[in-house]
Amino acid sequence: MQSIDLTFSAADLADLALQRTAALIALGGADALVAWSANGDKRALVALLSHSAVAEAFIRAVIHDVEREAAWLARHVDLSAARSLTSIGPGLCILELLLYRRQVCRLYLIDIERSDEHQHGYNHTGSGYSNNATARAFLERNGIAKSDISFCNPRLEPLNDEPAMSSCRASQWASTIRSPNSSLILSELCR
Repeated sequence: MQSIDLTFSAADLADLALQRTAALIALGGADALVAWSANGDKRALVALLSHSAVAEAFIRAVIHDVEREAAWLARHVDLSAARSLTSIGPGLCILELLLYRRQVCRLYLIDIERSDEHQHGYNHTGSGYSNNATARAFLERNGIAKSDISFCNPRLEPLNDEPAMSSCRASQWASTIRSPNSSLILSELCR
């Protein structure tokens, strides 16, 4: 496995913790998560993840989980046939990086970044805990060319014609995979 540059600020790790709560809870971060859930205040999360030992253990747990997810997808979807990946709610894009490294040629990333809602699981509306600029920098730091990445925050700009759908007909979609916090769409024949 190629190495991954996981240099993030404590605030970015707090966003990641909200995307990957199981790893946070396993490390004793339930109280910080409850504090955030009550009022949206991330100070307890940031304080917890400011400790290097906790941050390192959290990142190891997240990478372990994401590698398992990528391996599961690789067993069930022929990623070598995918020309692009559209991810709705990619957060800091760790899973997308691992999938890209398995032959995906182009990433289309759609994320609302911030929201007033504080929720997890399958809901009618999404919750935002991310920063698209941070995610883009992470992907570029890890070897993905700027030209292979398109980001869109649909709350700030309309989904343009280029990303997810316009160059692909519905019959060309290889698969859509849903998780509580994101959706991945792998396309075989996008130009």
